[in-house]
Amino acid sequence: MSNAQRIFSPIYTHLDNDNPSRALKECELVLKKNSKKGNALDKGGEVWQTTTVLKAIAFQRLNRVEEALQAAQTVCEAQPNDETLLQEFGLIFNLTYCFF
Repeated sequence: MSNAQRIFSPIYTHLDNDNPSRALKECELVLKKNSKKGNALDKGGEVWQTTTVLKAIAFQRLNRVEEALQAAQTVCEAQPNDETLLQEFGLIFNLTYCFF
């Protein structure tokens, strides 16, 4: 299992099992753990970007649209270029009926 799979697997599992509140807690845990390890969670980093997008999806599924859009916007400002991340953005904006 790769490092990315190990980090994000619990979040995806909770989202897949329709448990966005638990996924949101896992996102916060990932962000907290990585910042404590001394990893620079800069906005250009894959861990920060992916976790924040997954957090936005969890917010959206909890009908917390404003928070979902704010989280997505912070990642947009970092100008991500990862194809999977961009697809997840499309999902957020499509489901919230918001287009920039």
